[in-house]
Amino acid sequence: IIDFKKQIAKEWEMTDEGRLFWCLNLRVTRDLQRGLLKIDQAQYAQEILERFSMECANPRPTPMKEKPVLKSAVTCPDKTSDYNETFPYASALGAILYMRLTRPDCLVAISILARFMKNPQKVHWTAIKDILRYLKGSLNRGLLYQASGLTLKDEWTLTLWVDSDYATCPDTRRSRAGFLIFLNKNLLSFNSVQQRGAKRPAVCDGVRDEYPGLTL
Repeated sequence: IIDFKKQIAKEWEMTDEGRLFWCLNLRVTRDLQRGLLKIDQAQYAQEILERFSMECANPRPTPMKEKPVLKSAVTCPDKTSDYNETFPYASALGAILYMRLTRPDCLVAISILARFMKNPQKVHWTAIKDILRYLKGSLNRGLLYQASGLTLKDEWTLTLWVDSDYATCPDTRRSRAGFLIFLNKNLLSFNSVQQRGAKRPAVCDGVRDEYPGLTL
């Protein structure tokens, strides 16, 4: 590492500030004895809660309710729940989007709510607050990395997990797929998106929906 720093210093002007503890609202903590490194956004999440007056809200056990299934205002207009422009939907969702860096547990909920940015309704704003309430009860969660593969005798195992639902989007009847990639026990990459394929027939083998997830 020392040689690498010297080579970089020859090409660009730089200063060595020592070990990284904070970077772009990411907190980095280390346990050298146990070989652990954790990256979280606890302070940033607390700032979001205070910004939208949710710091005293009751925590939720999950980032999104199973029901009702969220629909767009065009597909299922509801005059009794028109969106109030005073609700900072775009601002709140934009702030929460940055949490995707260290919170894969919120990724699906964030991805779904991003679809309603153009014309959000009150039910969508309630779902935003549900994510904030979930963050309230899980501020210190983040990505934990464990030292491994330090010697040539250590094994390196790359594991890919892929899953998909089946045509659960009420607006497009498309499926949502996601993946997790681990190197040993360490999470390297993750994502959750709505599949871009054509609408599927009413009867279909659910396993077939998981194959497009491999192309994400």
